[in-house]
Amino acid sequence: MGLLQQSRLLSCPVVRPATQADASELAELVVNSNSKFIESVFDGDILGGYHVLEKQFRQYNEGLYVLTEAETIIGVMKLHLPDQLIGNTLSFIQLIKILGFKKGIRAGILLSHWDEYKPKPEEAYIEYLYVHQDWEHFNVVDILLDRANQKAAYVGAKYLTHFIPVNNYKAQGRFKDNGFVLRRKIHSVLAKFMGSNYSAWYKATYSITEEPITVKEYVVEKIDTMRDVWNQRRREIFAAARLTVALTIIPLLAGSLAYIRGFPIAAGGWALIATAHLLGVKLYLSGSMLGRYGLIVAMVSEGINLFARSINTGSWFDRSWLLPLSLLTFWIVSVLLRNPSAKFSSQITAA
Repeated sequence: MGLLQQSRLLSCPVVRPATQADASELAELVVNSNSKFIESVFDGDILGGYHVLEKQFRQYNEGLYVLTEAETIIGVMKLHLPDQLIGNTLSFIQLIKILGFKKGIRAGILLSHWDEYKPKPEEAYIEYLYVHQDWEHFNVVDILLDRANQKAAYVGAKYLTHFIPVNNYKAQGRFKDNGFVLRRKIHSVLAKFMGSNYSAWYKATYSITEEPITVKEYVVEKIDTMRDVWNQRRREIFAAARLTVALTIIPLLAGSLAYIRGFPIAAGGWALIATAHLLGVKLYLSGSMLGRYGLIVAMVSEGINLFARSINTGSWFDRSWLLPLSLLTFWIVSVLLRNPSAKFSSQITAA
């Protein structure tokens, strides 16, 4: 499925559903997971946190999966699958009995956001995933995420969701490595009010299918595709316009000067040359080799004519524009020779 990266360091990893008998070991694992969020929830009362979690795991173990190595539990994950209601937790009264009034209220508020999250019909939700700190450098997260992917795909879910603290860069990197995308940031006013450093979270998703996750994403995908097509067409139009100007400016300028100076026949000749250039540009941009070679022949002849006139004229004014135009013509020809494809020349379009 693309999530699992097998670890050679785990000799016999086994993922299985949790049982009530695992409650004590799971509580110890979580408080020893080096989770700053857990420390914040229980306000530093690790012993009280252990008792809360032990009671929680003993009463409610639906959706819990543990990873064992040689019978030792080294990771735990709670997975909500579509159409499953498994958000049962300890009540505020139970929390207050264990932690006291202030800390009990605090813990209940900080935990309630995640156990009460309602997944969408095609969404599987990872409420939490903890790894014992002694095993955090092993591929425990990868293996548990792979199991979540398998379970979610089996019941027809389209994507997995997990909320990651904005300031937990290690978890963000690990989930990104497993194909998750950080989509949007959410804020908890209550968590901020309670003084927790964990009041902002990223909603991370992993696509199980190749389809867009939501209708909104489907629409956004279509809009992005249309925007990309438009941008590409716009670049092509602008490049074509610049190329056309670069190739026709010489005959247009020369023809205009000829007409102003009283040579209508010469001006007509330059107009025919400009028309030939426009036709050649059209053929060139459509990929026709005839257009490319036609432009080269026409512009070489044009450049030679301009250069010959510049050195034969007795007027310094004529030399001041004929010679630069002839050199510009030869430069454009060289660009056409170096760029045989119908892709627009960056050198010409930059001009």
